[in-house]
Amino acid sequence: MNEEIQFWNEFAEEYAEIQSESQVTIAKDVATFLVEKEILPTNTFVDLAGGCGRYVAEVIPFTQTYLLVDFSKEMLHIAAKQHSFRQLHLLEMAQKEFFEQTQNEQYDVVFTAMNPALDSKEELNELLRITRKTACILRMIKEQDELFSPYEENRDTLMSKYKEWLGVPFEVQRFQYFTEEVISKSFFKDYFEMDISENELEKMVAKHFKTDERLNRTEIVFELLIITKERK
Repeated sequence: MNEEIQFWNEFAEEYAEIQSESQVTIAKDVATFLVEKEILPTNTFVDLAGGCGRYVAEVIPFTQTYLLVDFSKEMLHIAAKQHSFRQLHLLEMAQKEFFEQTQNEQYDVVFTAMNPALDSKEELNELLRITRKTACILRMIKEQDELFSPYEENRDTLMSKYKEWLGVPFEVQRFQYFTEEVISKSFFKDYFEMDISENELEKMVAKHFKTDERLNRTEIVFELLIITKERK
């Protein structure tokens, strides 16, 4: 755990920059969808493993209390610098400890996006236990581009596991995006030079590049899993 915390503390600034430069409007689109589904507005909203707060600005207008939980001090420091909403509360805590300290059905909506720690049926059940109304789990299930994906494995299996582990009804909403980026031949070669032989790399370059640069198109798909608790 200490090594994971150190990694994310050191990676926090770069991670926040990557998110800020993203062409994908997933935060806005998720918030719009939650409003349309009448999951928002709500009183209490938990963003579990929420990092530097990518979803805060879009969701917080529809909450009375937004609790951003993450084990990275640096991630939360960035969130604090970027957001000054009065209803935003930051909690530096690991997921396991947060579950242990949280009562049954304590929060109206529990949301988590791309959470690597939600990796077992037990963790999933804990997330549902602390949820009073709706649990929302977001993951990127596909990122396929023209240049790099053919040579890399990039498959997320956690979402399919969540669906297997759930013993209650759920809904699924997909969000699909297409992005474009100019990639240079030199960048492409540098990217693969440590992993692929020189001869094979030259074949790859000849296949994909007719000039020094080319457009690289990417398809990105997110799935949002929505679990609504039945009221007794």
